[in-house]
Amino acid sequence: MSMMNTLVDTSDIIADETVSGLGAKAKIDKFLDTIGVTHGAYGRFYAFLDREWEGLLDGNQETTEWSLPQENNVRFVSIGHSIENYSFSSDCVIAYLKHFGSEVGTEEVFDKIRGQMGDILSLCAAFSEVARRRSIITRCDSIVRLDDVILKGDSFELSTNLMAQLSARGIGDGSSFIADVNICKSTKWKTPKMRKKVEFLAHGHIGENLMWVCCAKLLEISGVERKKCEDVAFGRKDERRRFWYSWLTNTHPESRSPIDKVLELAGSV
Repeated sequence: MSMMNTLVDTSDIIADETVSGLGAKAKIDKFLDTIGVTHGAYGRFYAFLDREWEGLLDGNQETTEWSLPQENNVRFVSIGHSIENYSFSSDCVIAYLKHFGSEVGTEEVFDKIRGQMGDILSLCAAFSEVARRRSIITRCDSIVRLDDVILKGDSFELSTNLMAQLSARGIGDGSSFIADVNICKSTKWKTPKMRKKVEFLAHGHIGENLMWVCCAKLLEISGVERKKCEDVAFGRKDERRRFWYSWLTNTHPESRSPIDKVLELAGSV
């Protein structure tokens, strides 16, 4: 596959009064609708977008079980909510932790992460769903700290410590929000149909923050010093992202669908 004549751009190149005020995804969809299949440019470029909850909400706007996204000849979406969801994997987390050395990356810790990941991602999905219902997704970005999650037996929950952060972000009735997330997680997100492909159902940014916090919490419970746990959860974000981009290229193609297909089509133009 040759990529020598392929350019990769973001939605920022679409600048026109007809897309003023639209988000990145909406701008691209507006552009695709404008050119239509009869335009000479059709088939000379391909769009890859965050799926978000496209096709994953029922008539009551509740999250449904995961299903494959729809696609056409030029418009493709991520298999999960966002590009970040491709990293929602114990394999990715463990591979990254190995860079911290033996004080962090022990087999005991790795086993705990493997065993706990389904539960962690269910909490991520429940948090995302309740935040979406309340229209506070943006205010919840990177909101969770290490002391805001607790492990009860083999189940993670939000702690009431999170109320301070919620209040600081202007989110009222924090106790009700925390309770709703914990109840949603222990009921809806405990069922087999919602646990299936749960890594693709959480919000990308919210899920990424919460997943790493929970994994760092497991490290702390295992005796890793607090500073290292904080570094795992919140430090080196650019390095971590570069790492998982590299990690993703070495996974099974199904794990990164439809990225390969988009690149292959673009390389053939």
